[in-house]
Amino acid sequence: SWLHTLNAMSYQLMARKGDISQLEIAEAGYNQALKFEPSNSIASLQLGRVKKQQKDFKRAQEEFANVLLIEPNNLAALYELASTSYYLGDIKTAQASIERYIKASPNKSEAYRAAGMIMAAAGKSSQANDYFKKYEKLSENKSQAQMAKRRIDEWKRLYDSGIIMLAQAEDGAAG
Repeated sequence: SWLHTLNAMSYQLMARKGDISQLEIAEAGYNQALKFEPSNSIASLQLGRVKKQQKDFKRAQEEFANVLLIEPNNLAALYELASTSYYLGDIKTAQASIERYIKASPNKSEAYRAAGMIMAAAGKSSQANDYFKKYEKLSENKSQAQMAKRRIDEWKRLYDSGIIMLAQAEDGAAG
């Protein structure tokens, strides 16, 4: 299992350097590793990242959830599950994951950036702004902070205009 994992990682690194065709080989390697050892959390995490890069968010979400079944406190899997769930439109899972991540790692700027966007997507603009303020304090990249703020504001405008109804609200109550 570990040899397949290491081999797959080398192909994944080649893909990161620009040769995207290597992702399919990396995927095959991680799948092979998981056939030999289904509890190989590293192979599952990396397979999730490959699937996320391929924009197969549903499969990526499944892999990140699998990692958390094996290692419930895996911070990388929590963050990846949150961001992938956001892209998938599964805001409840995104919200639960990012909140767990923040509790475990309260000084990570990327957590507050993601939390701000997730809360904005959930129609919780007050919480989104609170998270954004924390992100802004921790972030060193001001242009990324401006982009995050624009995205949070876009979500608020969509909700305020009535274009998006609060589908994520629990029990019909707006947040």
